Amino acid sequence: MNWQRAKPWLVLGLIFVVGMITGGALTFGFRADWSHPPDEHQLRNHWLTHLTQRLNLTPDQQTKIQPILTKAGDDIQALHRDEVGRISHIMEGANDQIAPLLTADQQAELKKMESERQRDFSGHMHNWGEGHGHPNPGGPMHVAPPPGQ
Repeated sequence: MNWQRAKPWLVLGLIFVVGMITGGALTFGFRADWSHPPDEHQLRNHWLTHLTQRLNLTPDQQTKIQPILTKAGDDIQALHRDEVGRISHIMEGANDQIAPLLTADQQAELKKMESERQRDFSGHMHNWGEGHGHPNPGGPMHVAPPPGQ
């Protein structure tokens, strides 16, 4: 085998393997950050730090801006909880329509899938920063339908 001809292919193969390993490690390392929104303090602190750096805020300005960011964070949390509730309601409605089309075994599996979904989404119904990745201590997530439905 001619090593001069194989060398570029070996280098490309090595780069590919190293890229796959690096990508996998980064995905594994950051998946927790991507799977849940930041808690309210992280969000507010990141936002304030960003504004401070970009706008060169004075300490007095930072003090005055903090309550505004706290209110905005609370509003974002409320919106997030509402949206997760609405999504859950839609999914439950779809499953209710699908169930009659299934065999008894398939219906049992669909119920199991719904329980798993409720368990997995239960962390989204807490305030940010609480309960992520843990089942809801009060049991499966039960979400009231959005107003008007």
